Amino acid sequence: MNPVAIGKILKEVLKYGPIVVEAADKIYEHIKRIIEKKNAKDQTTSTSTIEELDTKISQLEQNDLAQAKLLSDLAQQNDNLSKLANALANRFLFTIIIAGVSFILTIYLLIKM
Repeated sequence: MNPVAIGKILKEVLKYGPIVVEAADKIYEHIKRIIEKKNAKDQTTSTSTIEELDTKISQLEQNDLAQAKLLSDLAQQNDNLSKLANALANRFLFTIIIAGVSFILTIYLLIKM
């Protein structure tokens, strides 16, 4: 590369270097302020976030209790249903036995006549 060209490039860098550094400092300070504001906002919302989490946990506990009661009720209904089904099966068996005895008695009476 030509020394004259390097000198011109160096002259331009030195001419605009402080402007670039100043702009970079301004950008850095601006970003720093944004981050500080975000951190301050996060700290204030962290207490509200904790309160919101406490509320949600309380709601979840209430839902768990309601679900446990619902499961208990369903188990009770299932128990009642199985008892009724068992009683119905016993009555059906009794009806089948009566029908069988009636059928046999009818056949016996028909043969005896």
